[in-house]
Amino acid sequence: MTRITPLSPADRSRAAATLARAFRNDPLWSWVFPDTRHRLCRLQQLFRWYLGVGLHYGTVEVSSDLSGVAMWLDDSWSELGLPLPLLLSGLVLPLQLGLVPLCRMMAAERLNTRLHRQLITGRHEHLAELGVLPEAQGRGVGTALVQHRLEKTELPCYVETQSKPNVRFYQRLGFELKACVPLRNSPVTVWCLVRPGREKV
Repeated sequence: MTRITPLSPADRSRAAATLARAFRNDPLWSWVFPDTRHRLCRLQQLFRWYLGVGLHYGTVEVSSDLSGVAMWLDDSWSELGLPLPLLLSGLVLPLQLGLVPLCRMMAAERLNTRLHRQLITGRHEHLAELGVLPEAQGRGVGTALVQHRLEKTELPCYVETQSKPNVRFYQRLGFELKACVPLRNSPVTVWCLVRPGREKV
């Protein structure tokens, strides 16, 4: 049985490495970082920063061996402002990633944000990231991470994915497909899913 624990800030780099390996061949990130020589390193830099956001403005949970990571983000974080260390590292990040990847990330983020706001309103949980190491996939780690959170909340839940096989994975967990939209001028498609909230007894 997979044991789920909160991410310790001390393990943030290890968790970022897990997400980087999990998304190395993802359709979105393969388009954002087409140079395979540097993709893994760039993803680690990006996810390390993003996990910092999650630790401040959301919930980050991991399997006990850090083979899987789930980040549930409060989407008000962008309006709340960032702590100075995260703000400064976020300003440096575009220089590390490069102009073309940055522009592609911004295009994807604009579409994701628009769809998110159209498809779900009010209080809800947003599964911002879910990644499992390639060698640990198929063992129920991802399912355990998502179910661990779903069992704790009565709120609706929202997730988007750019990988078609993930749609069936989320549907098995009670999510309903709400939109399938191509990202213009790219090979990327975004699938958006919502899991209805539970009524209070």
